[in-house]
Amino acid sequence: INVQLPAIDDVQQAISAIGTAAVLEFMLVDEEVMKQGRDLERSLFDAEKEMEPGHFLDDSVLSDHLVRTAQIPPTTRLMWEYKALPEGGKERADYYVVKDEIMLTGDDINDASVSINQFNEPYVAMEFKPRGASIFAEVTGANVNRRFAIVLDRQVRSAPNIREKIAGGRASIEMGVG
Repeated sequence: INVQLPAIDDVQQAISAIGTAAVLEFMLVDEEVMKQGRDLERSLFDAEKEMEPGHFLDDSVLSDHLVRTAQIPPTTRLMWEYKALPEGGKERADYYVVKDEIMLTGDDINDASVSINQFNEPYVAMEFKPRGASIFAEVTGANVNRRFAIVLDRQVRSAPNIREKIAGGRASIEMGVG
């Protein structure tokens, strides 16, 4: 494979420009823990007071702290969805307590694309590989009316609600408008 990067002469600069492969994972949201919203908010408030600022802002360290102090079960992880800031960068937006089990990965997906439905609303269409389709059907069938977090590089990108068992190897995630 020949990769051409105009205006980049330095090898390290080229490696930084290309970056590393993104890691896509699908994890179930722990709905029972998420129902304890007031307790979770208090735990986050306490953690912010107890932890060094750099540690509190490190998602993995914060999650480990909450597990270690028994604020969330040891079989879960606290993960964040981020929003982009107008001046650049990003900040924490919403948190999710997810079960610490990766149900599917990007390796289980054959294709994914953004499309527009008949109401002019965007949605993501996905096609799974055979193994992924089987797992996806099993997981969605067993978790109707629960959320399935889509995690990219250890950050939640969305957590859509599973409406029904999704078999056949194809799925769509409605994004709505606005």
